[in-house]
Amino acid sequence: MSSLAKALREERWERATVCLLLGLARAMSRVPPDSILGLMEAVEGVGDAQERKPQER
Repeated sequence: MSSLAKALREERWERATVCLLLGLARAMSRVPPDSILGLMEAVEGVGDAQERKPQER
């Protein structure tokens, strides 16, 4: 059983949060910086990442 699954099953919310943040950090370290910026803008609802010109990113 994964650490995240165990933390959720035991309702250890702080540990579950740390597991999720660690997974997010690992995933973000594997993608190009422009991808992360586009994702952040999409989550924030700022502009449309697909409509922007590459030099504006």
